[in-house]
Amino acid sequence: MKRILLLMGVLFFGISNAQIVAPMSEDFTATTVPTGWSTSVTSGSAWLFSGNNNSVNCPAASDNTGNSSGYTWHDQSGADVSAILEMDTVDVSALTAPYLEFYYWMCGVGYTPPNVTIVEAYDGAGSWNRIDSLIWATNGWQLHGYDISTYTYGNNRVLIRFRSESG
Repeated sequence: MKRILLLMGVLFFGISNAQIVAPMSEDFTATTVPTGWSTSVTSGSAWLFSGNNNSVNCPAASDNTGNSSGYTWHDQSGADVSAILEMDTVDVSALTAPYLEFYYWMCGVGYTPPNVTIVEAYDGAGSWNRIDSLIWATNGWQLHGYDISTYTYGNNRVLIRFRSESG
């Protein structure tokens, strides 16, 4: 059975709400869903939290720092539909330029079409807006960053999620 992996470590700079004070980062070193995050899945496998991915086609991964302390990952080898990793709504009103930054790695050996990870922001009115789609294998961890100031709603609130879909 082939295993397709998506591994992530997330930094979300300049965010504050009642539970989280800016700047904030999450390194996903725990083996459970971190405080301030939630997961859901329509069908297939959910996001996992460990430093032990389950890859057949790619070598085992350390976290983005190389010290094997952990990360979140999703095994995209099945027929996965809407595996979601979502952060709590945050207040960015005190910030000049809210910014989302994360490390991303996808093992892309042995499958086609590629799987996709979609970065989305909620608009406050029931819809999710695509910030980016990550549809390619990487050679190790890659840093991604986005100005998210145009994705605020209400009183300068931001809600971000990562949606994983099988290719």
